[in-house]
Amino acid sequence: MLMSLSFPKHVSSGGFLARPEPIAPGPGQESVWAPPFTRPPTYRSVAGQHAIIKVNLPDGSQRELVNSKAGTQILEESHPPVWYFPTKDIAMECLRPIGGASTTCEFKGQARYFDVVVGGQLVAKQACWTYGDHENPLLSQRVAFYTKPAEAFEATVDGERVVPQEGDFYGGWIVPSKLAGPFKGGPGSRFW
Repeated sequence: MLMSLSFPKHVSSGGFLARPEPIAPGPGQESVWAPPFTRPPTYRSVAGQHAIIKVNLPDGSQRELVNSKAGTQILEESHPPVWYFPTKDIAMECLRPIGGASTTCEFKGQARYFDVVVGGQLVAKQACWTYGDHENPLLSQRVAFYTKPAEAFEATVDGERVVPQEGDFYGGWIVPSKLAGPFKGGPGSRFW
């Protein structure tokens, strides 16, 4: 299911620099430079695709944080998809709200952040976020996760390892067999 998100007029955080030459998609791939990757972003259900996020613990073991076949994606031009999962598919007891930590997206509203805490031990700071029900009903009761730092997380989609989007802010997931770039996030790409 594809659905265009409607937003008030805004000042976009991109589009000031010439876009790079898109990489031609291979078989089974989509380009982040062609619809459904748009600005403003598009919402897409990816129900049926099996996403798993495990957190790596200091003792060498892992804890499963997400196991979902009910993901949704936000698709924005130049970005790999950001995956959101229903809270029922998340080990919510491992998420600790960060008081006062929030950012505002011109498209989705105000995000609230969480640390990942397992057994009382902080595993990853500001590792995931959500939007309030009133901010964006399409993302209601859903949480998105960074897949970085790589030493903290192991994320897969249908068994394929996810590569995190570059940059210290973005939360896109690159599934190499499904996606062609180049992707916003690396040096010099801020205003694509």
